[in-house]
Amino acid sequence: MQKKVATYEKELKEIEDKNAPEKIRLAKEKKAVLPEEQAANEQKDLIHDLYVRRDSLGIFKGKEKKAITTQIDDVENPKYEQLKAVADKARKELDDKVRDRLSVLNDEGKQQRNEMKACKARIDEITKELTKNR
Repeated sequence: MQKKVATYEKELKEIEDKNAPEKIRLAKEKKAVLPEEQAANEQKDLIHDLYVRRDSLGIFKGKEKKAITTQIDDVENPKYEQLKAVADKARKELDDKVRDRLSVLNDEGKQQRNEMKACKARIDEITKELTKNR
């Protein structure tokens, strides 16, 4: 039984070693900033800059403040919302793809893990029976 466990552990280690580079690549891919997210972030920064510019105007610049506010409300915010929706959709698609691939990678050693778990349970059962006080 213990030989079987050792064999399963060896097989699992080989599978993990084989899949490690792909798992690292998938983790990096998941953490990366997508171009869609970059565009949304740039739009958000533009809106922030417009707010800063508007707030820096003096009290006698009412027309300019109103024009900037109108630009933010009518042009920039809707554009940001649209970019954000596209970025969220792209992120969800990437996350789903990565999760599916990781699931496949993790399932590769499932049979060996189950067999090893059964063997260890049997070893524990035998050990418990042999070490009973009689």
